Amino acid sequence: MEIKRDVYLNQLINRKYNGFVKVITGIGRCGKSYLLNTLFYNHLISEGINKDHIILFAFDSADDLINIGEDPILLDNSKEDRKVDPKKFLEYISKQIVDEKMYYLLLDEVQKLGAFESVLNGFLRKKNIDIYVIGSKKYYIQSAYAIPDEEKYKQETKSFDKANDSFKKIILVEKSMKPRRDDNGYVCMGVKEFLLDARSLEV
Repeated sequence: MEIKRDVYLNQLINRKYNGFVKVITGIGRCGKSYLLNTLFYNHLISEGINKDHIILFAFDSADDLINIGEDPILLDNSKEDRKVDPKKFLEYISKQIVDEKMYYLLLDEVQKLGAFESVLNGFLRKKNIDIYVIGSKKYYIQSAYAIPDEEKYKQETKSFDKANDSFKKIILVEKSMKPRRDDNGYVCMGVKEFLLDARSLEV
């Protein structure tokens, strides 16, 4: 059974060609990708848009990453903490745009693209590109009263070891402590530093 989501779909339709990047946000697993890549895509097709003028790219898709010459295994390794190369992505997109007709760019997990703000701003300057993106950030945050030794630290990070993904993992302790990152990419900091520093999640 297909859930139509007409309210959200119509919001996208009504904002076509408005000169802005259309950003779809929402909690995890609420259907953002389905809304953009299935419902909105099908709408474009029903309007007579050729498939080769609808460019879908998901930055969490191994197939899409390989298509632009990226290594999905390397990117998925949290120790590397690196983004998709914007030059590779731009070269790929430029090869898809071959005429002056309108192109629809549907990008999923755009936050995984390096310098994505600059890339999107560049697309906005092109009159024949209409842009739609999904972006999200996810963190694992847990608290510990104190971590007095290595054994306690290993105990607190045990659940992180089982996660097997690239999301940022943070431990908060009561004692004042500047953020520090270990070899696994796990961050430990004091709760005061976490609450008072607006950049604490970017460490």
